[in-house]
Amino acid sequence: STSPSSGFGWHSQGTFTHNNGTVSIETPTTATSIMNETGGFYNLINNRPSLLDTYFKYDHNVTAGATPVIYNNLTLTEGNLRTGNTGSGAVTSFTVHGLTMVNKRTLNFTDANPTTTFNGLVTVVSGATFLTGSGTNNFNGGVRNLGTFTSNDTLTIGGTGGILEGNLD
Repeated sequence: STSPSSGFGWHSQGTFTHNNGTVSIETPTTATSIMNETGGFYNLINNRPSLLDTYFKYDHNVTAGATPVIYNNLTLTEGNLRTGNTGSGAVTSFTVHGLTMVNKRTLNFTDANPTTTFNGLVTVVSGATFLTGSGTNNFNGGVRNLGTFTSNDTLTIGGTGGILEGNLD
């Protein structure tokens, strides 16, 4: 659901069943939040205008930290995607099971410093930025960096047959 005045691009207070579908966040104004109490997305596209931020976080009424899961692919075509860092809304882990494509702007984990796990190839194209947090950073399908990749801590490259390309600072 979307509500332009609420600041939520997605807000689910129950269980969301992805049904192998795609959710595209395209809200046109101000910062927006993605909140899921239970369930995850299958394919998620962040396609917000210009430099607008989208935050993954939990509702302030939920006591546990957010643990977003994308069961297939995560794509940033426009706008920045960040992790919430305030109180019970803080993201404690972030997992993508498929491909991660940062086509433009920034994928930023420095706000909450969650444990991140990417089981598929992470591609950062020219002009795009990927910022890891100081939490545990797992890359099990490789990293192809043609843009800016900045690590705030240790990167763990796991799996077999992974790709490492570009500067991984």
